[in-house]
Amino acid sequence: MCRERSVRVRRLATEVSLRSSSRPIGELDGLRAFAIIAVLIAKLLFNPAVPGTIARAVPGFVRVIGEHCWLGVDLFFVLSGFLITRILLGSRGEATYFRDFWLRRALRILPIYLAVLLVFALSYGIHGYETWYALCLTFATNFTGILGAAHPDGGGPFWSLAVEEQFYLLWPLVVLATPRRVLAAIAIGMLIAEPFARFATVAHFGPNALELAWCRCDGLAAGSLVALWATAADRPRAAYAIACFAGLALAAIAIGGLRSDALGNALRISQIVPLFAIATIVAIAYAGHPALAMLRAPFLRFTAALSFCLYLIHVAVLDAVDSIAIRVPSIAPHLDTPAWVYARFALVVPIAYALATISLRYLERPAIRLRTRFALARPR
Repeated sequence: MCRERSVRVRRLATEVSLRSSSRPIGELDGLRAFAIIAVLIAKLLFNPAVPGTIARAVPGFVRVIGEHCWLGVDLFFVLSGFLITRILLGSRGEATYFRDFWLRRALRILPIYLAVLLVFALSYGIHGYETWYALCLTFATNFTGILGAAHPDGGGPFWSLAVEEQFYLLWPLVVLATPRRVLAAIAIGMLIAEPFARFATVAHFGPNALELAWCRCDGLAAGSLVALWATAADRPRAAYAIACFAGLALAAIAIGGLRSDALGNALRISQIVPLFAIATIVAIAYAGHPALAMLRAPFLRFTAALSFCLYLIHVAVLDAVDSIAIRVPSIAPHLDTPAWVYARFALVVPIAYALATISLRYLERPAIRLRTRFALARPR
């Protein structure tokens, strides 16, 4: 009798935890904004493939930070893993579990995704990129590199969306069929196995293999672990969870250090992902704290709302600005200078923000509001 009562109490506590954890957390918007800002800095200022990179014109420590801002993509993965796993945990037991999950994903992703693809087809053309467009329609663009398929410059960022969608083909099944402790063990196993998978895959296929799903799942796994921690009925203190992720980060740093060889590169993501998980835990555990007020700043929350579109279009906007600038006689000779890089950054960012604002108002939000028409159940 006492045992049955104890089980009922734990179930009720889990239910309450899931409901409270589904509330919006403004600090996570701040983290999402930092992720997209880091991606913009990496691509527009420090990408060696873009003429005029400022890496050679700034102090060494600034260059090191700037050249690693591409890891903002992995912060996106951590946040996505947390938010999606939290939704799945809150929907377990619902008769419409799979339908609701995939309709939510479709309404959030497909309108802007297909709209950007249409614009790319009109601006870049289709000829020569047929394979890439086919991969886009099957959410498999992360195979572009190892297949040697050509893609328009603006389509580079699409690979990370493919990684997420491939992960979420199987993850809802795993979450539904697996007890929480086993689910945590699976996520921990993924975190430990990922650097070895990266090392072996890159050694076989080359650096483009870093875009394959099994080479970038540690961020999603870390976010899933944070979701399990945040929705636990007897959630341990934040310090405990932080210590666990800090241990993973220290182990990766101790093994890989700052080496630039294949092993160091394989461990680079494993070094930063636990730190992103720690930032997410802090944002959840201390939501509303004055020390985190910056993460709740209106500009960062606005940037977070635009982040999906900004991520998809920022390279295409860069291409458009460069294609116009190269035709201007007074600008063309200076395209390979740091001064032009700063000027281009000042042009590309406002244009991308303006286009993303239009997309949010007239495309993304109306599509999300369709959830009520499909009577999607709200996760517990």
